[in-house]
Amino acid sequence: MSTTTPSSHPLDSQFNHLSIKHHESLLHVTVVTLDRPRKRNAINAKMWKEIGEAFNLLGTTGDGCRCILLTGSGKGFCGGIDLTDEKFFSGISPDNIDEDDNDAAITKRQDAARTSFAFKPQILQMQAAFTAVEQCTVPVVAAIHGACVGAGVDLACCADIRVCSPNATFSVREARLGLAADVGTLQRLPKLVGFGSRVRELCLTGDDFSASDAYRIGFVSRVSESGSDLSM
Repeated sequence: MSTTTPSSHPLDSQFNHLSIKHHESLLHVTVVTLDRPRKRNAINAKMWKEIGEAFNLLGTTGDGCRCILLTGSGKGFCGGIDLTDEKFFSGISPDNIDEDDNDAAITKRQDAARTSFAFKPQILQMQAAFTAVEQCTVPVVAAIHGACVGAGVDLACCADIRVCSPNATFSVREARLGLAADVGTLQRLPKLVGFGSRVRELCLTGDDFSASDAYRIGFVSRVSESGSDLSM
């Protein structure tokens, strides 16, 4: 691909954790970059909201966009959910209760069902944000390098086409954290690559799989010869 520097897109100033650029040589391509390189592009609550807002707008603003290239800045595509962001779990923490009421404190901490139910609105918002990528009015191509784990796989599953560099590493990481990949991977990944033994193993174990594995099962359609081939 060309190494021409992308030019700014009118929507770029609206977002803090996404970079949105026009490409100067590919006039109808808009480059959307996950832009938290110091956090390996781990998605915090703010970025998650921005992804939904951006992909609901792109292709509808009369900017001539006919295709979106989705990338990550820095060393990897996406490091998953930013678990250090307390806003993900606001309103469901047991710290909000009266510690002097010992019985209430014990009940609240043990009531996993209520805690999970309180998180449901947040999950629905997160799902809607990634569905905006899937339902974008123009094709979305995910160019993946380095780590693509957890929410990164969720996001990549929403793209129309996925390509990756030889150093790309994938993982449905939620399984290792005792979580369900409930933002879309468990629904979308089997539809993309089939319901065979290998995909079930990956979803149940959270094991890493390589670029060649991703190509072999059909998750990506091409592995570039080098990481620079994915650079814009």
